[in-house]
Amino acid sequence: MNTFRFLSFSILLAVFLPISATAQTGFWNDFSSSDVSAWTPTAVGAFKPNIVNTQLELQTSTSNFANLEYKFSSVDISANPKLRIKIKAPSNFSIRIDLRDASGKFTSVQPVIQAVVQSNNLTRYVLDYTGKFTSSGVDPKKIVQMSIFVNPGSSYTGTIVFDDLVLGDSIKMEVATPGAVITNQVGYERIGTKTAILQNTLDYTDTASFILTNSAGQTVFKNKLGNSQQVVGWKNRFFRVADFSAFKQNGKFRLKIGNKSSVEFEIGDNLLFNKTAFSVVDFFKGMRSTDTRDSNLPFFGTGKTNANVYGGWIDASGDPGKHMSHLSYANYFNPQQIPFVAWSLLKSYELSKTQFTAKETALLDEAAWGADYLVRNTDADGYLYIAIFDDWGNSPNRQICEWGQPGFDSGRSANYQAAMREGAGIAIAALARAYKMNLSKGTFTPANYLTTAEKLYGHLKSVGTGYKTKNLQYCNDHKENTIDWYCGLLAATELYKATKKPIYLTDAQNYLDQLAKVQNTNGWLASDSAKNRPLYHASDEGLPVIAAIELSTIDPTSTNKVNDMLSKWMKWYTSITNEVANPFNYVREYSKAYSSTSGLQAANKSFFLPHSNETGYWWQGENARLASMTSAFVLAKRHLNKNYNIGTDSVSALALAQLDWILGKNPFGVSMMEGFGTNTSPIYNGKPNIIGGICNGITSNIATETDIAWMPYDNSPLSGIAWQNWRWVEQWLPHDAWWLIAVSSISNNLNSTYTDCNNVVGGEAAIDSCKKCTGGNTGIIPVIDSKKCNPSGIDEASEIHFNHTLFPNPCKTQFTITTNYAGSFNLKIISLDGRVMYQAENEQNGAQVDVSSFQNGFYSTILDYGNRSKFVKFAVAR
Repeated sequence: MNTFRFLSFSILLAVFLPISATAQTGFWNDFSSSDVSAWTPTAVGAFKPNIVNTQLELQTSTSNFANLEYKFSSVDISANPKLRIKIKAPSNFSIRIDLRDASGKFTSVQPVIQAVVQSNNLTRYVLDYTGKFTSSGVDPKKIVQMSIFVNPGSSYTGTIVFDDLVLGDSIKMEVATPGAVITNQVGYERIGTKTAILQNTLDYTDTASFILTNSAGQTVFKNKLGNSQQVVGWKNRFFRVADFSAFKQNGKFRLKIGNKSSVEFEIGDNLLFNKTAFSVVDFFKGMRSTDTRDSNLPFFGTGKTNANVYGGWIDASGDPGKHMSHLSYANYFNPQQIPFVAWSLLKSYELSKTQFTAKETALLDEAAWGADYLVRNTDADGYLYIAIFDDWGNSPNRQICEWGQPGFDSGRSANYQAAMREGAGIAIAALARAYKMNLSKGTFTPANYLTTAEKLYGHLKSVGTGYKTKNLQYCNDHKENTIDWYCGLLAATELYKATKKPIYLTDAQNYLDQLAKVQNTNGWLASDSAKNRPLYHASDEGLPVIAAIELSTIDPTSTNKVNDMLSKWMKWYTSITNEVANPFNYVREYSKAYSSTSGLQAANKSFFLPHSNETGYWWQGENARLASMTSAFVLAKRHLNKNYNIGTDSVSALALAQLDWILGKNPFGVSMMEGFGTNTSPIYNGKPNIIGGICNGITSNIATETDIAWMPYDNSPLSGIAWQNWRWVEQWLPHDAWWLIAVSSISNNLNSTYTDCNNVVGGEAAIDSCKKCTGGNTGIIPVIDSKKCNPSGIDEASEIHFNHTLFPNPCKTQFTITTNYAGSFNLKIISLDGRVMYQAENEQNGAQVDVSSFQNGFYSTILDYGNRSKFVKFAVAR
């Protein structure tokens, strides 16, 4: 008998959802995936498979039997029983390919053999199986494997090259591709995750690849397209992900799938900040309110003397009103508006001061414009005015008032005194920060800013009329909730940073305690002390995290509590985002719909705010929320791990994906930042959009709650419903305020790199979702989908469980450190006012520390374990 070589290819074509009812009729493998782990020879040394330039190279050196198995999902080739393959070889040989069905029967009874001639170029060969199934009993509708025999009858040595293996009626991607290619239309961070989407109306499962071409049209990267998946409820939309995160060159590119192409986009270092941040600052200037009537404006429903509330920013492109925070009547939905713009400008400047150098004057001028307005908007009695409203510009009756009432969103009331959650908390934070940063660009001085901040804070803490505090008096339901607590936390923290007064630190710690009490063990925050209603918010869902981090940076005693809160919070959002098909990596939310007759409904994990909620009408797109989550993820991750760098880990992927969505990588292919991308939002209600402004965005379909919607209403003025388009396309202050913090946070991370997990200073390697150090120069491809390595779907956000204790505590002159950490650690001791009292490197378990020179009082030890710091408070008492 002649000797022969047996090859069989093994790969599993998995999909996220079952393929459509009609069986797949074939597949095409162009070897665009670089993974050869499935190619396992049965004879050691017989074959060495490798993917080179998206072709399979097989080095052969054997004269005996050997095999590799190539298995695939069942395909029906009865209509076209042919196999096509391109082959290049250094010498002549023959190839025999047997097919196997799901029952284990082979076509070897009537083998198909093809002669292959020596060639320096790939040559197409076609093997025809017509009439080969009957005698062997093979079912051509259930083919699951092929076995390739090389040179049956003799030995063979050399390198064979395979490409474009096509079985059955597979659509040839280089000829026609269904659907559309959607990307971030502005661009991607060079070292971050980079994905595009092929969207189709059918469940398109054919094996396919994509290419990246540069501005000269040259192919610079090629990879396999992800499997088809569908988001539950999103009708007639199937998605396949093109992941090119491994490509790390700067320039302009297009992504192509078959004959479909994306718009041109850029890849660059700190690209999102460099491309958009300055335009956002200009957007705020374009939104300045210069209505001279506001210099002498009346109050609603009172004989109070007119006030000068000139300045500030109009709320939205369709609303010349000015709001500290509206929706107060709904109690759980207050967005932070004008005060947050002022705070975000100053916080963003702090995060990326060097990168703002060329825009410093404009940014600080804008921050001062906002801070000045907050001073004017503060009553002599010490409270903040909540809103200036004129029926969205449709009424000459412009007044200081509270905007909105249950069932009457255009209503006005005389409850114009702002509670902590109604803008006063963030106003205090902004003014205190303006003082701390010595903001001297406006009409008022830094001292004026601090005086106003302390006046506002003291007023809210003072005894109310019939209530324990003025804050309780001003809240519409006279109950503080989570929004009061995180706004109060930021206010007290900024005041402590500005003044070092212990009362503010104590208050900040108490606010943090309130947040900790309402955090569920799973990680989500409740809206109030009853812990029955989850906190879900269309603009500020990331703000509690930001506020907690701000406190922890100046109060080591709070760090353990903050770190625990952040870790649980990140786990929760990572988990609920990954537990469903989610090709856009859109961060999901946890909510309870509300009925005016039956109250809160069952809890639900969803992509968008429920239409039925306490506001009665507010459910528009959530671009501010997305940018707030990006900010929170990036800042929380760096806070938990000082060595964290933006990369291809799952937290980076989640953070960057929210900004991708806003800039066009969404099912509608619409870039929602004006002047950026090719498909920006239309003008709302005839009012011009401002470059750099971000519109409200995509939301759920009102008829189904689960499907998605973008501009479903008739835009004709005669339709009577065109006014509803504000829900999607109106530009709004919080979107840009959060965007600025998001890109500044990313910029801060990219420009403040640390030693990576591969011990490279400023390196790009990062811990992926399988807890492996990947990327950079590790040679290991990152795993982004945590489901592939961790059944819980929870990734590396979990906290490292190292702990230490001090004995004795309290101590007089010395204490001993006991830790469960086996290695060395760095030690630092900090006083409550932030002074470093002692520090040492390379300490070990059992280290003894002399504190005989310390005064009586409380201190904190900080043990730095390299990738996590742990804190323990101790006292010196003699």
